[in-house]
Amino acid sequence: MYPFILNPGDSFLVLSPGLVSRIINAIQRFWARDGQSRYTHGGIITDCDGSTFETTRRAGVNCGSLSDYAGKPMLIARHDSIDLNVFLAAFDNIQRHKGDEFPLYRLFFHLFPPLSRIRGFRGAVCSELVAKFFYFAGIFDYWIGVTPDDLSDNFHHWKGFKIVFEGLLPEKEKAS
Repeated sequence: MYPFILNPGDSFLVLSPGLVSRIINAIQRFWARDGQSRYTHGGIITDCDGSTFETTRRAGVNCGSLSDYAGKPMLIARHDSIDLNVFLAAFDNIQRHKGDEFPLYRLFFHLFPPLSRIRGFRGAVCSELVAKFFYFAGIFDYWIGVTPDDLSDNFHHWKGFKIVFEGLLPEKEKAS
């Protein structure tokens, strides 16, 4: 168990290590209104144990676990309008992407944000998958072109979102 309570429909952002993440953060900082960017990856939490649904370069759209990110800077956010029924309906619309390959080409569009909002291309990078979940939950008006930094700004400043956790993700404590 974590020292906080997770709900299906919570979302997470994490700072992933590596060169690609440093490049993502540099680009996000360049385009950010506040000149800051902290997170480079995101996903949806699907149960109270920390199972996740996310897009990664290695596995494409797949299931994972929050515990994979132990020790990394993380933000977990919750929107107050997401109950189990809303979660199930929105998740039903994105889980059909399970097994899709990672759309590497979409990262190049994010170099220049107006290009990342062009419709008609297949696939969604991690932050777009999270935004698509919120789109089908009736919270976001769009999902194409959304970055981890956009999500972080929304989680911190939009009405209805609350931060469940922000800091270094601790190891999951074993139930006794």
